[in-house]
Parts: sequence; C-alpha cells; structure tokens
Amino acid sequence: VGAKTVGFPPRDLLAGPTFVVEAAHRLFFDLTPMFRSTLWHPLLLQIMGQMETRSGPVFQQLASDPRLTPIPTSRWRVIPKVLSLLVRARARPLLR
Repeated sequence: VGAKTVGFPPRDLLAGPTFVVEAAHRLFFDLTPMFRSTLWHPLLLQIMGQMETRSGPVFQQLASDPRLTPIPTSRWRVIPKVLSLLVRARARPLLR
C-alpha cells in the first residue's frame, strides 16, 4: 500500500517492494541507492548518526568505502517525486 501511494507499486503485490526484506520478524531496508546518491548521502549520514546509535558508526565507515562512492543525483528528478508523495500523503507543510 505504501509503495503504491508513493507511485512505485511493486511488480508482485504478494512479494512486496524489492527494497524491503523481512527476516526473523524484522524489516530490513536496502538504503544503498540513497547512500550512493549525492543528494541523500549527507542527510542519511546525519540522520543515522543521531537516530541510530549503533548504525551511525557503521554508516561512517561505509562512507569511506570506494565501492560506495556517491553518484551525482539531479535534484530536479527527486523534487517532483517528493512533492507527489507529500500531496498523496496529504502532508502538512513542515514550516508555517
């Protein structure tokens, strides 16, 4: 349901989205595309450093791995998707 709301319906509705995997009743998210994006990389490092005490240092170490070098990401490709998500979710503006 969430992926359809964002505009990325999964190929197989029963299998679910490809970036989420359940194992041992826990959800695991594949954040590799966001981690490799020049747009999301700094934000992801900051968020994980503050929210996830154990994951923050791991993300910092991964940031130095040459295999995960950030790839340039156009803001103009991301902004319409984020705005579409906000409209579909009927999100209120964060700043008033």
